[in-house]
Amino acid sequence: MEEEQPVKAKRKLTPAQLEQLAKAREKANAVRKQNAEAKKTKQSKERKLKELQKQKEDAELERQLSELEQPEQPEQPEPPKPQAKSKKKRVVIQESSSESEESSTSESESSSEEEYVPPPKPRRRKSRAKQQPEAPPAQYAQYDQHMNRAFASLFPNFNV
Repeated sequence: MEEEQPVKAKRKLTPAQLEQLAKAREKANAVRKQNAEAKKTKQSKERKLKELQKQKEDAELERQLSELEQPEQPEQPEPPKPQAKSKKKRVVIQESSSESEESSTSESESSSEEEYVPPPKPRRRKSRAKQQPEAPPAQYAQYDQHMNRAFASLFPNFNV
């Protein structure tokens, strides 16, 4: 029942076809080589880009960390306070009833007796309670959400 089919003879290429095949192989190899080089350069550029992005992220994290570590400073720098002017003490010459004493002691009294001047009253600052409280920074929002979720899991009936 099985019919045997005759085996076909191998196809033989002519010399012209062999030359064309050789040229095509050379061209294909050149294209493969060029593609491999382009791929290598692309991969190296991608690696370099990833490294630069990582460095940028690290620098940003360092900047944020340094901001958080520094003590809070007012957003607007306050103008320098003027130095208090030194007040001169008043000199009062006391006059005595007798003119003879006045002439002899007036010069000595004028240099030694000074009127007491009380120090100036401290100025009261405006209270900061009247100002509206600032919203918490965005960096704490995620932390607050996480803590609220944790609290709610521990005390489920708290806000019923």
